[in-house]
Amino acid sequence: MFDGIRVSAIAAVAENGVIGVNGDLPWHLPEDLRWFKRVTRKHAVIMGRKTWDSLRKPLPKRLNIVLSRSLELDIPGVAVARTVNEALALAEAWETAALEAGRIDEREIMIVGGGGIYAACWPWVDRFYRTEVSASPAGDARFPEVDLTSFVLTKTIAGDDGAALVYRFQILDRAVSGSGQA
Repeated sequence: MFDGIRVSAIAAVAENGVIGVNGDLPWHLPEDLRWFKRVTRKHAVIMGRKTWDSLRKPLPKRLNIVLSRSLELDIPGVAVARTVNEALALAEAWETAALEAGRIDEREIMIVGGGGIYAACWPWVDRFYRTEVSASPAGDARFPEVDLTSFVLTKTIAGDDGAALVYRFQILDRAVSGSGQA
């Protein structure tokens, strides 16, 4: 499984690890929202039920896969998976079909949150799109403690949309592929 397909995580993370508060983001960074859309558009996105609940509707032009043991949905563009392996298999099949149909140039499964989903999927993650936010807001959702020692920072872009917060976009790639581990 995952031959020639990248598994990526994308998250905006504060200095204290906070990624959310009360089902929402603890900041308003329009450029980060545009970054998220640009990176995830046309790809399969895997999220947990709380992240799904915070969205209120499917992310357009993506297959939305909600990882949940109990949720039942019948919404076009949304699939429910009961296990990480099932979610990754659904995403892989969708990405392969999209590549074969010419809708995408490369296959990339996107892990979009929350904290428990990042932790559960981390062994497969090859790339981490991190928006590093220079703040320590209060919050009830945190990015998990993950081992980044096998990742290499390959790109940094300063965020600049006039926001009061300082932030930067980073792309970290695993030096040795993580796909298929766990």
